[in-house]
Amino acid sequence: MTPDDFKKRWLTKTGDLTPEMYHLANFSEAQFIGLTLPEEVLGFLKVGLPRTAYPLFAFGNEVGALLQRACETYKLPQIYQKYIVIGIYEYGIICIDSLSHGIFFINPDENSVLFVNDSLISCLQFLLIYRDFREKAWITRDKVKFYNLMSATKDTLEKIDSKGFNGPIWKNQVSDYYWTRP
Repeated sequence: MTPDDFKKRWLTKTGDLTPEMYHLANFSEAQFIGLTLPEEVLGFLKVGLPRTAYPLFAFGNEVGALLQRACETYKLPQIYQKYIVIGIYEYGIICIDSLSHGIFFINPDENSVLFVNDSLISCLQFLLIYRDFREKAWITRDKVKFYNLMSATKDTLEKIDSKGFNGPIWKNQVSDYYWTRP
């Protein structure tokens, strides 16, 4: 998936989600100065990240994700120097590890770090797939169809990034949606 492929897919309305679920948050050119990230990662950041995305993600300047080091933005210890803030998730921040380029969740109140995905690309693929899953699951009231959809979604996510899928964020989001949907 290229940055333009992602942008096109994210901006294409495929269901009845609220309109903000189809917007991208952009960063200014000045924010990219001095970032030590591969060109591939910068390409995705430059086309924009989802302003809001299920489950509980938000990206961009609107949420204070100013492409700065987590230790500077959130007054965390220097061991967080390698994490660049790109968004928020629930009660913490989403960062790119400037060394491994993986995606991590940091809870600033607890000084804890949790693995989310092995790359920005796999994280964005997960967000697209999870959004499609929620749209289809929203209208599926048949338990068998829902479980088939859930199983297919889990299989797809696990193939893309097994460690990310089996980590603390993703696996339960897919499984728990049946019980939390309206």
